[in-house]
Amino acid sequence: MSKKEKNDLELSLTDKIITLIIRLRWWLFGLLVALAIAGVAFAIISGVSSSKDNKLSEAFTPIEKEFNTVRDEENGDFTEVLSKLNEYISSSSRYTNLKALHMRAYIYAEKGDYQNALNDYTTINTKAGKNSYFKPLSLYGMAVANEELGRVDVAKEQYQQIWDEYGKSTPESSSALFALLRFAIKDNDADKQDEYARLIRDNYAYSDYARASEQYIKADEPADTNRDAVTADDADASDNNTSNEGETT
Repeated sequence: MSKKEKNDLELSLTDKIITLIIRLRWWLFGLLVALAIAGVAFAIISGVSSSKDNKLSEAFTPIEKEFNTVRDEENGDFTEVLSKLNEYISSSSRYTNLKALHMRAYIYAEKGDYQNALNDYTTINTKAGKNSYFKPLSLYGMAVANEELGRVDVAKEQYQQIWDEYGKSTPESSSALFALLRFAIKDNDADKQDEYARLIRDNYAYSDYARASEQYIKADEPADTNRDAVTADDADASDNNTSNEGETT
C-alpha cells in the first residue's frame, strides 16, 4: 500500500478538515447546478410565483455569485458574504433558503466553527423534502460536524444511516462508508474492517477508496484440501515400509 493511501486511511484532524472542505466544494458545485435545473422545473410546474418570491430569488443571485467568487479564491474572506447570507436567510422562505443555509454551513466549516455548521445542516435536514438532494447531503454534513466535535457515536450512526437509507443513490455514501472503515480501523475491529472494505470494493470498485481499502478485506478461507492428504513424514514412513518389505522377501 502506498504512503498516500496510508495517509488517507489515518487522517489526522487537520487532514480531515481539509478533505471535508475540498469535497464540499465539489458537492456544492454539483448541488448548485442541480438546483438551477430544479428551479427551472419548479417554475414550469408552478406556472406562477408571487412578487415577493421573485424579489427574494433576484436578491439571492448576486449573493450566490459573490459566494462562488470568494470560494474559488485562495484564502478568500467570507465575512461580507456571511453577513449578506444571514440577512437573506432571515427573510427567505423558498428553496433558495436551503441553498443559502448550505452556503453558510460551508463557511462555518471553512472557519472550523463546526457547532454552527451542525446547526445549519440540522435545519436543512429538517426542512428538506423526503426526496430532496439536500437530505443526504445535510445528513453527511451533520455526521462530519459531529465527528469533529467529538460526538463519535452520533457520527457513526449518521454515516451508517446514509448508507442504509440511500445506498448508491447519493454520492455521499462512498465517503460515509470510508468514514465507517476509518472508525473500524481505529477500533481495531477486523470484522467491521472487512465488512466496510468489501462494501466499498463491491460498490465503488474503481475509486481511490477501493484501492485504499483493499488491504482490510480478509482473505477467503481456503478449501480443506489436506483432509485426505498424507504428510511428508507419512510418505517417508510408507516408502521405508515398502523398502523393508522388499528386503524381507
